[in-house]
Amino acid sequence: MDYFDFHTHIVFKQVFAEHPNINSYLTSKDVSTIPDLCSDLSNILASQIHQAELANLGGGVITGAVLYGLESYIADTVKGMTKLLKPGSRHKLDVKLLVNIANNTERAFTDFTMNRTLQRYLDATETFHVLKTEDFEDGKMPHKVNVFFVVEGCHSLVDSVNKYDGVTRFPPDEILANLAILCNKVPVISVNPTHMQQSNLCNHAFGMQMAKPDPFFPRESGLTADGRKVIQGLFNKGICPDLKHMSVKSRRDLITDVKANFYDNPQPLLCTHAAFTGIYFRDWTKLISKKEVVLNEDGQPDAYYLEIAKSKQIRFGGQEKDFNPAFNTSTINLFDEEIEEIIKSGGVIGLSMDRRILGYLDYLDDSFDDFLDENALVVDKEYFSPKEWEDLGLDNKPIGNGINPLDCIKMGELPRSTDTNTSPSINDYYSNHVLLQIRHFLQVCHNAGDIAMEDAIQCITIGSDFDGLINPFFTTDAVVAMEKLKKYILKKLKPFLMAHTDSAVWAGDFDVKGFCDKLFYTNGKEFILKRLKVQAAL
Repeated sequence: MDYFDFHTHIVFKQVFAEHPNINSYLTSKDVSTIPDLCSDLSNILASQIHQAELANLGGGVITGAVLYGLESYIADTVKGMTKLLKPGSRHKLDVKLLVNIANNTERAFTDFTMNRTLQRYLDATETFHVLKTEDFEDGKMPHKVNVFFVVEGCHSLVDSVNKYDGVTRFPPDEILANLAILCNKVPVISVNPTHMQQSNLCNHAFGMQMAKPDPFFPRESGLTADGRKVIQGLFNKGICPDLKHMSVKSRRDLITDVKANFYDNPQPLLCTHAAFTGIYFRDWTKLISKKEVVLNEDGQPDAYYLEIAKSKQIRFGGQEKDFNPAFNTSTINLFDEEIEEIIKSGGVIGLSMDRRILGYLDYLDDSFDDFLDENALVVDKEYFSPKEWEDLGLDNKPIGNGINPLDCIKMGELPRSTDTNTSPSINDYYSNHVLLQIRHFLQVCHNAGDIAMEDAIQCITIGSDFDGLINPFFTTDAVVAMEKLKKYILKKLKPFLMAHTDSAVWAGDFDVKGFCDKLFYTNGKEFILKRLKVQAAL
């Protein structure tokens, strides 16, 4: 199988060991019995995209290798996971290293990004090949794991500080100077301006589900002058900004800037490991079922806690029944207008394999306050910046008036949707979340009116986020299962499209095989070749 993946952490889990060996594995057997039985930890920690599995796919393999320096508060969180491993496996998660990351003794750029991560790829020449433009000529793609590089969070390019606290900041000049050092070694295709913690470059979307939330609260609003300086630095090097993890206003600011010709030499906008909310942003507050103010130590609003109903979009033609997958409408996902703008910029979207991002929730993923009430809504939860809420004018928007009980998942559906004896099978239910995302992407492009379908189908690929501490579906818990997913899409996508009244209008002559080949390989391959040529010409 030929395989392209825009966003993967191939050696990430291995480099946290006391004595890192990138050929080692983490498995469910490393997790203690109780956490293994009572949580999804073993599924999260187990290796998902090991280089040996990529090499065994049997076709061309191209993947974006993520360069990511673990953030300070995340290091504190992960440190506590050590005790959840069996005693004989605890050497695979070096507590001393995590302490050093948290206090910045282990520096994000030089020590972790460059020496601990990038150098592992460069040293393993029998396994990994760093892509060049000439590799794309007929018959010249090496039979190895062919990699380009993406940077997740500009904090990963900083040594001097490891957190932003309103005073201490990530210096844009240092970010760009270290990016130049990195680019002199390897091709960098994209950079996320921010990640899970607050940055002075831009506000972020809340995305931390497994830790005390307040260190990860978004507290600012939009894209800043520091952020714009860094974005211009990316464009100067032919590097694409990755919108994933940016807050909704930060994304809006960047899109507005690009459309207004604010930057010199603008490059395509990307979202390398994403999913879709299923709606335009103008409709977002209509699905909020709860909004509460979280106060800080001074009694001032620190964040808004939001619960958002999970829409199945049945009003667009899906049948009103269980086993209809739903969207995750949290703002970490893309709204419909953002899909349109990414495509119009010449960019691509990588489809994540994180089941929560794709819209799935069950008892292993969350605790439910109303689990005994069959009619209670199943909700996605996030924390939102009060400052950004005000800047977006959301105080004047109605809340919750778009929730349709027939359209949203309720607690009574969870047991049935996770019962292996029901029909359709649980495996189909999982995979239909991917079909829902694909269908929605295509429908948005069709509805836009100024995006040709032949252009749209070239702008989506896989961006799994495997081994980035994601919650994968049990049916696609590792890269070896992606061939099975491709076969499922080949068989089921056309009937899925035709079963919905809006997509049935255009799906009759839709070439599913051609689309699948593009989704799983060709789109990504052709996009990376274009980017390498652009960078070579600068």
